[in-house]
Amino acid sequence: MDLSTVELWHTTDGQRIMQLDTLGVLSMAISPDGKTIATGSCDHKVRLWEITDGTLLRTLTGHGDYVTDLAFSPSGELLASSSTDGTVIIWGNQGEP
Repeated sequence: MDLSTVELWHTTDGQRIMQLDTLGVLSMAISPDGKTIATGSCDHKVRLWEITDGTLLRTLTGHGDYVTDLAFSPSGELLASSSTDGTVIIWGNQGEP
């Protein structure tokens, strides 16, 4: 599995907000409040990160293959993830399906 770098940049001034060095990122989503980034990876996991400093908040497991798509609900209370194993999981705000 290859190391992936995820970078977040301000579009107004071109300054980098944060950088995550993680493994095999295939998908990402930003929460509606702009505080959390979710990444989906080749290792079948979803990770939630603090945008301001890149702290890993939580790792979600449940897929049997690559996590290819992520989307937060408009309220930010739910996160949907889908995988190449054919599953879709809706995660609650406590990180449980």
